[in-house]
Amino acid sequence: MWRRYATAISIADEEILWELSRRHLTRFLHTQEPFKFDVEKDGVGGTFVDFYYMVPFDIANFIDGEQIHLNPHQEQRDRRVDAALRRGGVRVERFMYKPPLSLGRKKEICDAIQSLLEGMGYREHLIKNIGVEAPASRTLRKSRLFSPPA
Repeated sequence: MWRRYATAISIADEEILWELSRRHLTRFLHTQEPFKFDVEKDGVGGTFVDFYYMVPFDIANFIDGEQIHLNPHQEQRDRRVDAALRRGGVRVERFMYKPPLSLGRKKEICDAIQSLLEGMGYREHLIKNIGVEAPASRTLRKSRLFSPPA
């Protein structure tokens, strides 16, 4: 059944979002982006993409915890979601992790997302079309109100 409301963002998603923000990779990024599918055609009603880079990139990044996504039923659903998104022209990337998310795995995931975006001309697109140059690296100061839990 299609979920009407997204669940709260996970701690792993928050940590990855902070790192992507630190790397200046959040332009065109939507978190918990809803996609609705045709149940009869796709075999699944819809999904929420953890990190979706909109047009011109069209990349859906899923951050999957092993405790849920290694379940055979969930694996089958994930394959249907991936197929439906690909039919719509969206590139799908899934990153598995064992909770809690380790610093090493977080770095691997963010490195992979950054490499993919840069390979698609992310920084060049910002400069050419938006007139913004994203610095290579800058540390953002985190507010106590919005920092991810330790």
